[in-house]
Amino acid sequence: MQSSAGWIGAGVLLAGLWWFSAALYAGLPQRIPGHFGFDGGVTRWASREEFWWLPAVATGLALLVFGLTRLAFRYPAILNLPQKELFLSLPEEQRNKVVRGLDFHLALLMGLVCALFGYLQWKTYLVALGAAKGLGWEIWLFLAAVFLLIAWMYWDTNHRLRQIQRTL
Repeated sequence: MQSSAGWIGAGVLLAGLWWFSAALYAGLPQRIPGHFGFDGGVTRWASREEFWWLPAVATGLALLVFGLTRLAFRYPAILNLPQKELFLSLPEEQRNKVVRGLDFHLALLMGLVCALFGYLQWKTYLVALGAAKGLGWEIWLFLAAVFLLIAWMYWDTNHRLRQIQRTL
């Protein structure tokens, strides 16, 4: 099952984010970057306890997205898809193929978000210790990957719908 493997991978990355954050936490000073600006520089400083916000947000997002995709299998009308009328008119088995594909893409997106948050934790740690001045250019690679994955998800969902429509 492709979507199960995607969620297992996202879960492993989420657990890794918590472990990585815990490993870095002991070495943090009392004051850490709390926010980075568009240029990657620090715009706000915060207490080290804020370091736990990113893993907590990642966990909340993962639970929300996982739960919503489970609901989409039972209540497909909650999805906002291109060609929604076609999607809703499909037999349940065919609709589930589309939802499984979407579920897999969302699991990949959550894995990517966990990797992005891990990168942010690492850079926060380095900036807090004075070993880096900001986020660096790598942040743009993560953001580009997120947008490319969303574009692929959109294209693939449309493609699946068209393929299914041709077979009916």
